[in-house]
Amino acid sequence: MRKKSYWHVDYVLRSAKTTVKGVVYARSYEKLECKLASQLTNESKEAIPIDGFGCSDCKCKSHLLLLREWTDPPATLRMIERVFKSLGLSPVSILLKRAGQKVDA
Repeated sequence: MRKKSYWHVDYVLRSAKTTVKGVVYARSYEKLECKLASQLTNESKEAIPIDGFGCSDCKCKSHLLLLREWTDPPATLRMIERVFKSLGLSPVSILLKRAGQKVDA
């Protein structure tokens, strides 16, 4: 039985065209999605906002960014971590070898 899709990301992750190569997350009691999306878009020339995605409850252009290039995964994750830290967050990063497989640290 398939789980019902609820969040926008549920639909993205179900697509055969989607490949997750890394994850950065942080816990926060503040709603920082808008600031994160804005700063990540400004920080990276590679980040392309997907119009209207994940921001139906605000006036942002998007909360989902597409990275066209993934040529230096550790550098990309460090850039994302810097943005998280600039907002006072403590990011956790996971780099994947293949979908669902972590890189040994």
